[in-house]
Amino acid sequence: MAGSLPRASEAAVDPAKFVDYSMNPANPGNQGKWIAFAELGYDVSTPEGRRVGFAHILQQVTAALPCALAGDPFPTPYGSRYRSRLKFWASIRKKAL
Repeated sequence: MAGSLPRASEAAVDPAKFVDYSMNPANPGNQGKWIAFAELGYDVSTPEGRRVGFAHILQQVTAALPCALAGDPFPTPYGSRYRSRLKFWASIRKKAL
């Protein structure tokens, strides 16, 4: 049963997961995730562009988490993990779904 995300104010994201992995076209391990960020209007071509994009995404996620609904937790070796769907604005030019 969905509920609010426990300890949402303590949530953290390692910038490297975006800057060096998901948004990086030179990282073959990201399976093309960078394409979605580029299509949303983020500059993925440089580390600085990816840092700016990450900061924009993080700002919106941080603001949305306290109000977000989270699915039932499932265990991981690091503790409980929750899933939540958030809407965010990608860039001035385009709207994310």
